[in-house]
This record gives sequence, C-alpha cells and structure tokens, in this order.
Amino acid sequence: MLCMNKSFLKGFFAGLLFWIIAIYSFFRIYWIMEVGLKYFRWHAILWLYGSIAAIFAGVSYWLYKHEKLNSQAAQKKYLRVFGLVAGLYLAELLLRLLGLGQTYSEQRFGVFVDPIERVQKTWYMRWLPHEKKVLESGNEFSFPRVANAEGFSDKEWTTQKDSNEIRIITLGDSFTEGDGAPADSCYPRQLEAMLQKEFPDVKINVLQAGRIGSDPWFEYKILHDLLLKYKPDIVVYTNGSNDLLFDHLYYGGMERFAPDSTVKNKLTKHWWMGLYEMSYVFRTLISATWYDNTLMSFGERQKNKVTAIADSKLLSKAYSQLAVENNFKCIQMVRADRDEIKSGKYEFDYSELISGTDSLPNYSSFNLLQFYKDSIQMSRKNVQRYFWHVDGHHNATGYKAMAKGVYKAVELEMDKKIIRPI
Repeated sequence: MLCMNKSFLKGFFAGLLFWIIAIYSFFRIYWIMEVGLKYFRWHAILWLYGSIAAIFAGVSYWLYKHEKLNSQAAQKKYLRVFGLVAGLYLAELLLRLLGLGQTYSEQRFGVFVDPIERVQKTWYMRWLPHEKKVLESGNEFSFPRVANAEGFSDKEWTTQKDSNEIRIITLGDSFTEGDGAPADSCYPRQLEAMLQKEFPDVKINVLQAGRIGSDPWFEYKILHDLLLKYKPDIVVYTNGSNDLLFDHLYYGGMERFAPDSTVKNKLTKHWWMGLYEMSYVFRTLISATWYDNTLMSFGERQKNKVTAIADSKLLSKAYSQLAVENNFKCIQMVRADRDEIKSGKYEFDYSELISGTDSLPNYSSFNLLQFYKDSIQMSRKNVQRYFWHVDGHHNATGYKAMAKGVYKAVELEMDKKIIRPI
C-alpha cells in the first residue's frame, strides 16, 4: 500500500485547490466574454473577491516564507496594505448589505443593466400583440398583464365609434399602464369609471395606451403613426422628471427616431462600467465625484435640463398641431414623483410648460403636483399611502388620486362636448 506523508498530502490538496480555482476562473472569464457583464451574478462577484483574497493570502505567505517581513519598516508597509484591503472589503460588505448604491434595475429585478444597453429597437414603445407580462418588483408586488392586439395592457379596441361615445386616449409610461396595481386599478380604468358615473347619458371609452419605459416623444410617435384611427376626442399624455431626467438623457428628442425605424441611444460608453457594476465602493467614489446614478456627469445633467425643456416645448407644439388636424383636445399632465411631493416642488422649472403652452390651439397643460397638494392634501406626512415604499410606483390608492387629477383636467372639455339635459 502506497504510503503518503503529510507533506505530500498538503502539496497534493494545495495543487488540487489551485487547479479548481484556475479552471473555474477560466470558465468565468470565458462566460463574461461570451455573454457580457449583464449576467454577472452574486456567485461570480463572490468568486472575484474570493480570488483577490486568495492572491493576497498567497503573496503574504510567500513574503513570510522568504523572510521579507522581518524588518520593522517592511511590517509597517505590509500592515498599511493589509489595512487598506481589509477596509475596502468591509466597506464593500456594508454597502452591499445596506443596498447603498443599488441601481433601480437591481432593486426591482436583481440584475444590473448598463444604461447603454437600454436600447429601444423600434420607434413604437409597446408590448407584442397579446403578450402576457407580470409587472413585479422584488417582494413588494406582482400583477399580471395581457396586451391587446395593439400591444397595450387593455381591453381590445375597435376603430368603430358609437355616435354618443366620448373616446379618450391616455398615453404615458409605467404610471399610465398602472405598474404597481391590478389592471383594473390603473388610472385610465378608474378615470373611465369616474367619468361614466358623472356622464351616464354618453358612452365613456378610455383607451389605456401607456407602456412601461415610454416617454412623451415615444408617445407622440405612436399616436401620430398608429392611434389616430381610433378617432379620439381627448388625448392625455404625461410628462415629468423621470421622462426628462432619464429618458431624454438616453435618447434626446425627436432626433432619436432614425430613418431606418430604429432608435438612437445617445449615452457615452464608459470604459470603467465593469468596475462600477462589480464594486459598490467604486460606485460611491463615482457618485461623490462627477457622475450621478444615471452615469452622466453633473455638467451633462445640467446642460440636458435646458435641452429637455426646450425639446418638450417643441413637442407641445407638435401635439397641438396634431390635435388641430384631427379635431381632438390634447392635455399634458405634468406628473409629480414621490420625492417631488415630499419636497413640494418639481425637479425642473415647469412654468413654461404648464402656463406657457396654454395659448397653443387644442392644447393645455395640467399641474398634477398642485392638484395633489390642494385637492388631495398629499404631502411628506402621508405620501407613503400612495406609493410603494421601495419601488416608488403608485399603489391602487395613488392611481385613484392620479385619476382624480386627470378627471379634473378633462372635466371642462367634457362639458364642451356633452350637452347636459336641462
């Protein structure tokens, strides 16, 4: 029987461990090259930090065995390096446990998505016809949706319009589609019920044409090209800080629509994005210096604020012209996010959009934040009643408040179109 001494066993198992780490590392590197960092999961992060720790331990052992740490000066240098590495590990651990620096996609879907990968491949922001989706966010909510033939989470539509029908098309993003609530609790459905109760002698038909990730420019394009055949009497679309701080940063205004029916993404690709994805400490350093969580510099952010407002004003004129040509009233709802309700003011100065565009024909704007403050008494003290705590979307109560605001905005136009019995 072969006798194996302790030195042989130590060497054998050390070599085996080395080859396991080497093979696994080769697999990880190959995987990253094939599919990219988008699918870099927690176990790969653990491997990365484990490998760095193993390398540091190996170097430390080599220094010890070769008597490189005998002098006091060498020991001080080593302890400084050790303290730096240990501090970075501890900071990384704490930041990850506390969730500080998490992106929205990580909070909601558990996956980091590089903003430059957020590419809209076609001009039209909608689901596939009859596509089934689940709108979910972590452990907070999960609500199913089924798209109609046009690709929107709504009942089927028909181009045939009854003689006593008032038809309203609601355009928007996730707050119009009703992300965070059951399908029958989205604001268009609640708006339809409110209007039908107030105007029982006519048929009220609200078409929900909102889609997660959309913005006013995508909404204009889909209205102009695809939805005019439904002959709306009123078109409502939303605009707000999320559209201007994020979507406009990604795509810009009408110049996003390339001639080949694709959409251009104007973000710059950063060489350090892989490090940003893997290290929360690096994220903190980036955020504390010159980039915010959209990964655009603060200078670019301020410059884009001016451009976004200018592009929104041009868009208002385009909506107005479309409304005149097709005989409908267009209403821009300037929507407020949770943080804006808490602070009592918008992120942008919307005065030009809210009051400066009311002179456009067949067009008006409505200040939802002011309505929430005056009519709903929504404030910092009670805002969590209307929003999900982590995700930040409305719950069913919040969408009811939003429906009341849109009701107020369309009420005057309804009175113009409907002759009430005396």
